Parts: sequence; C-alpha cells; structure tokens
Amino acid sequence: MDEEHENGWKKLNMVTFFLSPSKAPNVLNGDKINATRYILLSNTKAPLLEDSFPEDKKKALELSLRRNERCYSEHSTLLYPSKLWQDWTHVEDLLYMAEIWLLTLEKRGCASILKSGATGLAQVCFLFGFLVKFSTPSAFFLQAFTLSLSAASYHDSHLEVSLSLSDLHRELAFGGLPVGVAVGDANARVRIAEDNTPFFEVSATAILYACGGGCLGEPVTLGKSPTKIPIKITKPETSILYIATSRKHLEQLRSTIHVSEVVSAPAHESELLALHRHGAVMGGLPMWFWFFLVILLLAFHAFLAKLLWSEWRKGDMTPYNPYLRNRYSSSHSY
Repeated sequence: MDEEHENGWKKLNMVTFFLSPSKAPNVLNGDKINATRYILLSNTKAPLLEDSFPEDKKKALELSLRRNERCYSEHSTLLYPSKLWQDWTHVEDLLYMAEIWLLTLEKRGCASILKSGATGLAQVCFLFGFLVKFSTPSAFFLQAFTLSLSAASYHDSHLEVSLSLSDLHRELAFGGLPVGVAVGDANARVRIAEDNTPFFEVSATAILYACGGGCLGEPVTLGKSPTKIPIKITKPETSILYIATSRKHLEQLRSTIHVSEVVSAPAHESELLALHRHGAVMGGLPMWFWFFLVILLLAFHAFLAKLLWSEWRKGDMTPYNPYLRNRYSSSHSY
C-alpha cells in the first residue's frame, strides 16, 4: 500500500506548475497553491493508479480522459482573492473549498476528466491537526487543476493558452501537459526580459509545433531545448500560445482566426515589477551598493577610532590639555 501510494504521487508530480514568489501585499504565492493542491488531491481518488482496479474499467477511464475538449474554458484561476483560495480553520471550510474547486472545473469543460477520478473516501486521518478523509490522489484532477491555473484549454488537436496580460507580470511555468494521444508533453514558461516585456520559452518531450498570439507567424518546431516565442496581443483578443502535434493543423488554424490588429505585448511598469520583487514601489538597491556602503562605514569608524586613540596617547602634548592651554594663553596675553 505504501509503495502504491508513493508511486502514485511520483506520477502526479510529472504535471507541474510554477509561480515566482511575490513580496507584494495580498497576493497569491506558491505556499497557498501547494497547500490547496495537496488538500484537493488528498480528497480525490485515482483509480488508474490503483493496482487492484480492474483493467477493463481502467481502459474505459482512459477513453474518458481523452474527451478533454474545452477543458479549461475560462480565465485563469490565479485570480486572488477569490472563493478558490480561502483560508480554512475547520474541516467544514476545507471541504467547502474542495467542493467549489470541483464544481468550477466541472462547469468549465472538465467534466469528462473529473469523471475519471471520482471523489473517494478511503480512510480517515489527521491532516494539519484536523480530521480529513482522503484517498489516493487523482491524476485527472491535477491535469484540470494545472490547466485552470495556466488558463490553458484543449481544443481540436491542439492546446491553447489564454493568459491575460495582467497575469504575466510574474514569471510562471507549467509542464507535463499532454498534447495528442501518446505523442508528447508540453512545457512553457513566461519570462520577463530586461526591457520588462514578457515572452514564452516553450519545450516538449517529443516533436510538437507552436505559434504565438493569433497564430499569425509561422509555426516553430519544439524540442527538448526551450524555444523563445514572443507574446502577441490581438484585437479582438485571442489565445497567446498554441501547441499542436501537426504543423499543418496550426497553418489551417491560422486561417480560422480573424483579427484586425496584432501588436507585441507592452512592457510592464517598473514600479509594478519592483513591488512584486522587493515589496516596495521604489524597488531594492543592488547588492554592490550595500557592499560598498558597509565598507565605507567600516573605514570611517576605523579612521575615527584611530584618531581618538592618537589623541588619547598624546596626552599633555595636545593643545586640548587644560594646563598647556592656560600656559599658551598667558604667554600671549602681553
């Protein structure tokens, strides 16, 4: 049982999501995402990862998994604050949050995926000091969970990413999302260039193809090495990244996307980036500044200490000695 549980979590961790930490007030960070992810997975069953589950039923669930069209069809669930990222102090709050998550994913096109992993209650244990029922986690739920965070959705033979520009002022990444049937997994990362403009770095475990906003440019071939793809904003808005198993599919898709304008994603404001990176609009000073400031302060105090020591050693020879000062005054009084 322990080995089965351990192997199940290893397979689940193949689907990943990353969000760069932020020091800005009242924002979503990785600790809350990881805690929510663990709570939800611990309350969702994964029959495909159970050794005792019948093979015929496993095949039926695998077919259900492939019916992933339009999952996830809504804006990113990174929206904060919201009912999806609640703090909880009682088990009732925790179960209510899990229910909201499952309902949100179900109503946003992920019903078929969620059917492959029904909520199960296997045993009772204490989690973080509260009584929680949990079972083996669900790989299907984790896939839908990651899709919702990335604002990504499956369509006819391709994967679309529809993150809005307001979600791109922090670096984020996702990986392990399958594209096609047993073809390959897609990995993408949003980075911030030196001029504060966001861009994608995309890779894949097998040969896949990708194009940017509106798919107006020529599709690029993806491999294990990251490929840079500029982020384009269109009018009306379209997805900012398309990944497919076929170059021809993306070329055909291009003719079905109708836009009147396409521009490169604008640079983020320096104040906004500084707020996330340093917790203040003015930002943080570079490390070399603090290094030289410390050296300067140490040198000043060393010089001051040496000066005081020298004055103390001179004793009566200094003009500050009262006797010498009176003698000097008497000799110049006439």
